[in-house]
Amino acid sequence: MSKSLHSVPVIRKLQSLESSLHAFAHSLEQTYFNVQLNNPSDIKPIKAVIRAITAITYDEYQSGRELNQLPGVVFIPEDVVPKLLEVNHAKKAFSDAVKEAKASSKCKSNTAALNYVRKLLTEIGMQRVHFKQCERLLVVEEALPKKIVFYNESKGWGNQKKYSKEEALELAKEIIDNGSDSFDIVSKKIAEISDSEFLVHRTPSPTSIKANITRYVPGVGEKSHSRVASLPIFVVTTDMDSARTVLIGSMVSIESTPKSKRLGSSKARSKFEEQPYISTLRLYRYKPEYR
Repeated sequence: MSKSLHSVPVIRKLQSLESSLHAFAHSLEQTYFNVQLNNPSDIKPIKAVIRAITAITYDEYQSGRELNQLPGVVFIPEDVVPKLLEVNHAKKAFSDAVKEAKASSKCKSNTAALNYVRKLLTEIGMQRVHFKQCERLLVVEEALPKKIVFYNESKGWGNQKKYSKEEALELAKEIIDNGSDSFDIVSKKIAEISDSEFLVHRTPSPTSIKANITRYVPGVGEKSHSRVASLPIFVVTTDMDSARTVLIGSMVSIESTPKSKRLGSSKARSKFEEQPYISTLRLYRYKPEYR
């Protein structure tokens, strides 16, 4: 590597992150107590954990912003925690360096700026770096919980955009072959709505994996909090017997939990019909009272 590339902060921070990840992985494999994964693995569970947490480049099966998912629990001794915290410190430092590199690129779009950073990293022989995987922190629970229950949480809907009849037809022309049977069906459906009505393009946000962690607090009772759990949660304990006292619940849907009932039904509050009016274009109609 040239001297100039050695001095690029984002490269130095990535190398530091790699080093801290491998140091933690080595220590983890030597000293962990137990691993419980939500889904069965075709390799030894601790090997699956190490593969997931050290993956900072895209593999052949990933695309776009897709992240490696491996919910579960790893019980670790306290002396491994400093190396875990070093990893999180290196992740934050790399994230800051990426922001600085993007700013120095002078690129007008975020995509172009990221491509500029990727080009810097390929010059040192790196595969395509997965920035989101590099930046997401490892979760550690330093007090032994009573119960950990995993669940899928829907984040609702992403950006939404209104389309008039004319704009919806133009959108159809961009996406569907003009003159095809599909285009004829879609254009007919668009023509059936009133001239004053708008259709709305809606895309559901991705579902995230979380864990509800409950512990007993002396003098207070049970207290719970949620943590992101797309990667295994590391729980500090003193021995294997203590690890066995923790109840671990399998994956459930947030819609089936009491919490969602307290929040009320999002479907009942929505201004939009439940099913898309034109599924190919992800266009929804407002309910009659909102048209």
